[in-house]
Amino acid sequence: MNTIVNKEIKTKIDFEQFLKTIKVNKDYKEIDKIKSFFKKANQIAVPKAIYGEAYIDQIEDEKVIIEKIEFKSKIMSVNLKDVHKVIVYIVTAGKEIDQWAEKEDGDILQKYWLSVLQEFVLKEALNKVKDNINKKLLPGLTSTMNPGSLIDWSITEQKKLFELIGDPENKIGVSLTKSSLMLPKKSVSGLIYPTEISFENCQVCPRKKCPNRSAPYQPELLNKKYS
Repeated sequence: MNTIVNKEIKTKIDFEQFLKTIKVNKDYKEIDKIKSFFKKANQIAVPKAIYGEAYIDQIEDEKVIIEKIEFKSKIMSVNLKDVHKVIVYIVTAGKEIDQWAEKEDGDILQKYWLSVLQEFVLKEALNKVKDNINKKLLPGLTSTMNPGSLIDWSITEQKKLFELIGDPENKIGVSLTKSSLMLPKKSVSGLIYPTEISFENCQVCPRKKCPNRSAPYQPELLNKKYS
């Protein structure tokens, strides 16, 4: 598949939203430390992305073959039933901010602030990539699926997605551990596809108290559409 590589996505974190997320106001005793973290994160973060069009060869009951690579998921096969093309992507907050955060000495709370900062960078970068995809490659209503976030699309399938997209470690510095977790940790992979009905991974995920939940769990949808 042909891919687009962006090695420097311009992002800027919103300070007010960051404070709201970590539940801190401007009178907090360590606000100066938070400001220094925030300023540094904006200075050194270099989020990156690789993405491109991939064409579906075949869909069966519980598998989808995309450009000769087989993915196993009932939910995926149902969602892609009438789809011919998907956009495969990997987006990362980048090694730069990850390495800086790892080197910072601090307590558990400060480590949490650094983690949230990286999540903000990743989210901003992902939104920019998705906007570009919607404008240039896949206009109209789209939905996203991510390995490890769907209950029947194993995170180990991330290896196949990396194979499909082609050497993301060399191109944007993202690699996989033996357990198929991405490094840098604040990275995300998945595929975007055209749809008439919006779908979120969270709709079929029963996990409780998830901080990243974007839609309510709908067990009736899981039983009715994907059983």
